[in-house]
Amino acid sequence: MGLSPGDLDPEGAAAFPARLRPVFEAGLPALVLREPQLSSRAFLALAKACQALATACSAHLILHDAPHLVAPLGASGAHLGFRSLPPGRARGLLPPSAWLGLSTHAGDAWPSEEVNYCFYGPVFPTPSKAGWVDPVGAAGLQARVEEGRNSQAALVYALGGIDAQRAASVWEAGVHGIAVRGALWNERDPAQAFLRLAATGPKPSDPPPSQSPNLPPNTP
Repeated sequence: MGLSPGDLDPEGAAAFPARLRPVFEAGLPALVLREPQLSSRAFLALAKACQALATACSAHLILHDAPHLVAPLGASGAHLGFRSLPPGRARGLLPPSAWLGLSTHAGDAWPSEEVNYCFYGPVFPTPSKAGWVDPVGAAGLQARVEEGRNSQAALVYALGGIDAQRAASVWEAGVHGIAVRGALWNERDPAQAFLRLAATGPKPSDPPPSQSPNLPPNTP
């Protein structure tokens, strides 16, 4: 799963769909659109453009902190952070089939039953969390996955400092997936960067990760 750059200004937002298209075409299943610096109008315009691309490429768009826009735009779901609405309130704004994700860190309680998947990290050092949250490492990630498997909790996506060189140890922890931002958009060719990351993941013949009972269909 990809995350948008997170620091787009109006000019960058206008150019972003052209950068995103080849990544969707390369097979990126889903993008979380998180752009807190944009005005509400600019975010809406960008979300409409990204949703059109997602539809054309059979991909999914998830809107960060904007559950009220999921149904009007036909997006696949919403993602919440610690400043967002509580999951129960956000779920009430979503269509029944929509996904709801939540960002979590070491020491956080497991998400409530309204949440389908969670990001967990940072797994490795990353500038956005420096001095705020310590990395959990591959061992900490694996412990979290095991805890969630025992409790039938939301699916876990690893996040934070993951690139193609580090991805193997992340997959070995048993996560459902990985979420990446810098490993895509800091590269000259984000589509090729995605393909390098995808090559590290489970092969089609591998057993699928365990499914959460409350997961909407077609989750990436």
